[in-house]
Amino acid sequence: MHDNYVVYNLSPDPVQVSYVFDQSTDEVMKSAVTFPESTDSLLLRVTLNGMLAGGLQRDVEAGLLAVQQGQVQAYAFSEDQIAGIIRREQGDRISIAVWDDALYY
Repeated sequence: MHDNYVVYNLSPDPVQVSYVFDQSTDEVMKSAVTFPESTDSLLLRVTLNGMLAGGLQRDVEAGLLAVQQGQVQAYAFSEDQIAGIIRREQGDRISIAVWDDALYY
């Protein structure tokens, strides 16, 4: 199966948003966003909460903060068929990816 994807590069800060779609159903299988490390933690939390359809759990929020503060390189999570990873990327960027376990990987 081949998947379709869309990538948006937003300005003025280099924020990148991407979506992977199932080619046969056009369902979003994965969404991802990368931010500069200097991005306000509230914006990161609000974005992640939206990616999780309002279901941001405290442990995932703590993992996001740990990655942002440089305490860990990555934090992976999985809850109720939704999985994701928050990690530091090259160039001092923070990447957040969320996917539906039933549709992706």
